[in-house]
Formats: sequence, structure tokens, C-alpha cells
Amino acid sequence: MLKPGGRLVLVDVWDKSEVGRFLNGFVDTWSSQGHCGDCLSEGDLQALESVGFSQLQLHQLRYAWNASSEVSLHRYMRDLFGLDKGPSSDVMRDAWRLLGWVAEQAACRVPWGLAAIVARKPR
Repeated sequence: MLKPGGRLVLVDVWDKSEVGRFLNGFVDTWSSQGHCGDCLSEGDLQALESVGFSQLQLHQLRYAWNASSEVSLHRYMRDLFGLDKGPSSDVMRDAWRLLGWVAEQAACRVPWGLAAIVARKPR
């Protein structure tokens, strides 16, 4: 559906990243729905190139989940990811540490990131 010369942008978790391990490990464990997501990888770049896409770029996007407190972020992530098996605050903090979280006094910021692949469709 992309016109010739059009720009394709794919954004998702990067394979084997801390975020990918969090989703396919921690979220999978604590959600009765599980989580076994396919993430973007080098294979996606190769596949796009093999069908003629050009000007391929990979961008690693870094930002953080921000909340006024650990309790607020715990509740938000529990609801967002469907963590119905009820991970305790200590368990949640351990998972955040794997993402690079460091305790702060005034707020709760958990590092997060996505990958973006940008490519041009052949003309």
C-alpha cells in the first residue's frame, strides 16, 4: 500500500534489548495472558533490503516512563501490561533495575526504549 518512493517507518522493541527481555520475561511471567512478542531485529533490516528498500536507517529511541511515585508507576504498569498475577513492589523494582532504574526521591523514572527502522520503497 506504500507508493513507490514512499517512506516506511517501523517502530517496536528491539530484539534482545533490555525492554524486550522485560516484556518477554517479566511481563510474560506476571500476566496470565503472557507475552511472547516478536521484536524488530537485524533480520527485518535484511528482509527490507532484500525486497529492494533503500536508505535503511536504524534509530534507537530512548526515553523514560515518568510518574510522581513508585506506587503510581507500579499501578500504571500493572494496568498497562495486564500484570494480573500481582507482582509486589519489590519484584517490580527488581524488574525496573534490569531496565536501568535508579531510585529517586521526588519521582519515579524507568528507562525505556524502542527501535525505529526507516526505509524508502523502490521507485
